[in-house]
Amino acid sequence: MTSVADTAAVHPGHRPGTGDYRRVVAALFAAGLATFALLYDTQAVLPELVTEYGVSPTRSTLTVSLTTVGLALAVVLVLTVVARPASVGLSALVRPMP
Repeated sequence: MTSVADTAAVHPGHRPGTGDYRRVVAALFAAGLATFALLYDTQAVLPELVTEYGVSPTRSTLTVSLTTVGLALAVVLVLTVVARPASVGLSALVRPMP
């Protein structure tokens, strides 16, 4: 298993203010924005879901609720990967240097 110290030697992270750091921050922002935009995309088509599939309005809103549950589970999964001290994790790639 690769330790965090080994990872830091291979990839020391991105220093704040550098172009690489700004690109990482911009990519993370864009990923978050896209995730939440896609999360609520189904709200616009809820009336069509009711009409097309003959479900109740309450049931059609499950499309939004279930995608929110999926996002919550994904966040928990990512946090467990990042928080493991003995693994590389995502934090080794994006953490700022002192």
